[in-house]
Amino acid sequence: MTAQGAHTAPKNRAVLLCPERPIRNARVLKNSRIAIRRGELNCALETARQLNTKVSGRSNRKRQAAGRRSLVPLTGIPNTTILHGPMYRVLVLLIVTFAMIAPAPTSAARAARPESALDLIHVPWQQLGYEIIFMAPRAGFRAMTIPAKHRIEIYARPEDDLELLAYDIAHELGHAIDLTYNTAETRMEWMRLRGIDPATTWFGCDRCSDYNTPSGDFAETFALLLRGPKYFRSRIAALPTPEQIPALARLFPKEFLPPL
Repeated sequence: MTAQGAHTAPKNRAVLLCPERPIRNARVLKNSRIAIRRGELNCALETARQLNTKVSGRSNRKRQAAGRRSLVPLTGIPNTTILHGPMYRVLVLLIVTFAMIAPAPTSAARAARPESALDLIHVPWQQLGYEIIFMAPRAGFRAMTIPAKHRIEIYARPEDDLELLAYDIAHELGHAIDLTYNTAETRMEWMRLRGIDPATTWFGCDRCSDYNTPSGDFAETFALLLRGPKYFRSRIAALPTPEQIPALARLFPKEFLPPL
């Protein structure tokens, strides 16, 4: 039997019940076969919990015959039946699934995570023993290598794309290679190959731009080898030609170079 004023619910469909309030204007979620009233999800979950206890069909009919009206079945939806424990679990699984299939982050969202630029550095930079950290923008600086702390700081700006950030990272890794592997002899050889006056001081002043120094040119060339010439900024020597690249590449450890 059914409660007074309610329609009989045929089998093979599930109904979500809400206490002491009829449900109207329900919608059916595709592929779920569960009728859920729009805007009544919390009510539906509460009702499902109330109905999660296994009850025999006979006991159910007795309760309905006794006139229990604290739970009012959804009317007007054909081919439905009361939601039991398994259907409650299906509902929960459905909600979790919807959360899992949320749209992937857009390119703009990915750009908001500057550390993603590390994915573009395809050499084992960790072997250099330097930590790379990303910090707020800093006026006058794009990045900095701090040898005493074995740390590279990247001052990411909101307008920076990942390609530019990856180039800055490669430049600073060039400094780490210089500080770890270069000798006075290899630095003299570098200046000779690049046409730089050998009397030039290798390093510039502390915390100054290094684009006009041999050390900056070394770092810029390493960034070029890793990420291409798009952002090459050395001012002490011209962009290396394809013919010059093999001789320059020999002054970098092979394990930190991409295939040339």
